[in-house]
Amino acid sequence: MENSPLEFYETRNFNQKMNTTYGFIRDHFKSFGKCILLLAGTPAIIGSILMMDSISNLGNTDSTIVPVGIAGLYERWNVVEILAMLLFMLLAGVFTVATTYGYLLAYKEKKSNAMEVGEVWPHVRKIFWINFGTMIGYIITLFVALFILIIPLAIVMNALAFMPFLVAIAVIGFYVGIFFVSINLSLIFFIRSHERIGFFASISRLFRLNEGKWWSTFGIGGINIYIQLVFSFLFFIPWYVIFFLKMMHKASAEVIEKPSVVMDVISNISLVLYLLAGTLLYAVPLIALAFQYFNLIELKEARGLRSRIETFGEKSGPIEDHAEF
Repeated sequence: MENSPLEFYETRNFNQKMNTTYGFIRDHFKSFGKCILLLAGTPAIIGSILMMDSISNLGNTDSTIVPVGIAGLYERWNVVEILAMLLFMLLAGVFTVATTYGYLLAYKEKKSNAMEVGEVWPHVRKIFWINFGTMIGYIITLFVALFILIIPLAIVMNALAFMPFLVAIAVIGFYVGIFFVSINLSLIFFIRSHERIGFFASISRLFRLNEGKWWSTFGIGGINIYIQLVFSFLFFIPWYVIFFLKMMHKASAEVIEKPSVVMDVISNISLVLYLLAGTLLYAVPLIALAFQYFNLIELKEARGLRSRIETFGEKSGPIEDHAEF
């Protein structure tokens, strides 16, 4: 069943933004899920398997696994594996962003809940490298913010070392600050995908749009990231249970039976699914931030209102805004 076309440029309060986000996900669950799983899921699965293998090798202290005759080969292979893991996880993150916003682009063009991967792919391809560059810039900016915030934290911890309570508050403030910066900065992905402007121009644009609304963006992004983490953690529960059983077996082998091979397989699958879900479910806060963007645009520029005034009385069907989506 087709729903009426969604009006993007509209002022919305917190509840309306949440309802619009999850209403959109509900209405597009099948077609969007297929797109995100196929386009972003492939590198996410490969990266998750490589990460799982790296974690397994990290705890392996058996020296017999080092190849004989070629000194250091095993260590060099670990480095290659870790680099490959980082590359595929980066690609998974970029494809998640590009697919999410590429789908919104395709929906804006077609106005349909039923879209195929082939209809979404051209839009994903157009904004993939934009988001790849944005992801690199985003990571670098976060490292700069981390460095800036860690200096006053170090000063406070040194000056108030005799007051653990105040040190704890300072540490909490540090993490809140990083979280605050990372969520607000995440809005840059949709700004660049939508407006097709440079990275630093997007930073400037973000500051103009977010003026007076920093906590609003932080709230809508933070709540949805929390929801994403909770749902992805559900896939992690089997791994945690089996890990606990392994620890109990090491502590008291007479009481707790050693986990079977089947349990190890379940543990590995659980870890891969957790990492996969954590990556793909990031689409939820991305969609929420997209609607926050449209909310800010309407508040600051009244673009949707101007469009409705200009098309008032026309019999041309659904109203179209004049900006490139």
